[in-house]
Amino acid sequence: VSSDVSVKFDGVTCILQSTSTTQITCKTGAKTDKANKDGVEVRIKKSLALNPNKKTMTYMDKWSSKFTWGGDLKNKPVEGDLAVLTEGQIIYLDESPPKLRALLLRGGHLVFDDNQDL
Repeated sequence: VSSDVSVKFDGVTCILQSTSTTQITCKTGAKTDKANKDGVEVRIKKSLALNPNKKTMTYMDKWSSKFTWGGDLKNKPVEGDLAVLTEGQIIYLDESPPKLRALLLRGGHLVFDDNQDL
């Protein structure tokens, strides 16, 4: 990970996971009620071939997190359940889910990690 790059979301440092000439991946802490108010700050040394003017951020909940399911893992889908992702939900699939009856995307998004075989 390059020490020539730093990222902050809403004033909180984002821990860099990887950088390339087209993408920066970092990990933030929990989303707060202040989220998206201060914006994104990306600092890149001029020697890197990245465009600091084109920046987007996406907060995602992890499938494995109790907070994704209302703060209680008892609400997490189990085998045979119908799971529904509603508008505004973006869930990162960080573990193999159970065999669901169906996964309904009603405006929500499920994000897969290309480097994991789930």
